[in-house]
Amino acid sequence: MDRTIKITLNSDYFIEIDPLNYTLKQQYSGRTKDGRPRAGERVIGYFGNLRQCVERYMAEYQLDELAGQEMPLVQYVRMIENANKKVMRTLEDSLQRIERILEGRKGEI
Repeated sequence: MDRTIKITLNSDYFIEIDPLNYTLKQQYSGRTKDGRPRAGERVIGYFGNLRQCVERYMAEYQLDELAGQEMPLVQYVRMIENANKKVMRTLEDSLQRIERILEGRKGEI
């Protein structure tokens, strides 16, 4: 019996939960050396609890959103706040989906 849960955070990131840890992963696509399309995933990190995993996701998301930019501190803070709001909306949606799944499994638990 597979005891793994996959939580999709956005089109690039997801969390795999198993009995031992929370694994933050990033999906990617690219091309092989000979030009064929290739898709894969890379492990961002292994975490002991969901809070640590989400904090790392937020940091990764911020870096993705602001990569290659140069800006004053005030603008940086505003952009980080906006990025965090997007992350929070995504997490709230994910938590609602999890709650619906768990409601459906009440008889199994």
